[in-house]
Amino acid sequence: MNKKDTYKGMIMVMIAGMIFGAFPIFTSLYVAYGGTTDSFNFYGFLMSAIIVVPFILYRKTGFLLPKKLFAFTLLAAAANTITRVLLTYSYQYLDVGVATTLHFLYPLMTALLGFIIFKDKMPAYKWITFIVASLSVSLFMSDSSGQGTVLGIILALSSSIGFATYMLIEEKAGVSEADPFLVMFYVNLVGAIGCFFMGMGSGSIFTPIPKEAIIVLVLCAVLNNLVAFVLQLLGVKHLGAAMAAIISLFEPIFSCIFGAIFLGQSMGAKSILGIVLILGSLVTMILLDNKNNNIQI
Repeated sequence: MNKKDTYKGMIMVMIAGMIFGAFPIFTSLYVAYGGTTDSFNFYGFLMSAIIVVPFILYRKTGFLLPKKLFAFTLLAAAANTITRVLLTYSYQYLDVGVATTLHFLYPLMTALLGFIIFKDKMPAYKWITFIVASLSVSLFMSDSSGQGTVLGIILALSSSIGFATYMLIEEKAGVSEADPFLVMFYVNLVGAIGCFFMGMGSGSIFTPIPKEAIIVLVLCAVLNNLVAFVLQLLGVKHLGAAMAAIISLFEPIFSCIFGAIFLGQSMGAKSILGIVLILGSLVTMILLDNKNNNIQI
């Protein structure tokens, strides 16, 4: 790998991280403009599914998957939907930087669930990393933290577990080997259907959406689910999974920055220390995984 490809890959993954890091800002702005969290999730998934269709038609791969793989794809899509819903709701109770950092515990959650369910080996450094990151969560709890903060932490951590489940299904069931555009289509389609029925209970997805909120929704669907997705894939191709994974950790950092700039959010020293410890734990785990050839794309 030459330096030009390395720098190109780093720029691609960093831009993808910036865009992904802006996701909570899109969510917050959408709600601020008069939309609802339920409608944001429903229309976001729906638009993303529609966006993928032309690529599938162009590639002439068809929309069919083998029966067994199709079933696991739907299961993975359900896990991803639950993740998205939990994460977007956590933004109502936590600063976006804190919520995104807690969500980014999913690599550790994936290793832990793999150990518990599939008896995958979990070396000592992963246990240490997991313990340090878990204890760091307590730093987000201040003496003035109320029930809302506790609920937000539970939602963000649950979203991390949900995404870890999604990752494990992709790996163990072979979903990651399928056409990525087909997987992306079904993940978003299932997400739209799931969020539609969830939103029917409250009726919030049928409320009128101001034009400003629609613009935010379209930008989020195009940038997050198309541009950032493609840039991340290309970045992994140029860098390899280990380096791409480390640079992807810029996402929660960008979330903190964007939250401060666009939402006026500020965090105390304890929260900042918690973020640093969690990100440091993840970087350490990724580097040691790479050294032991345990990194996967």
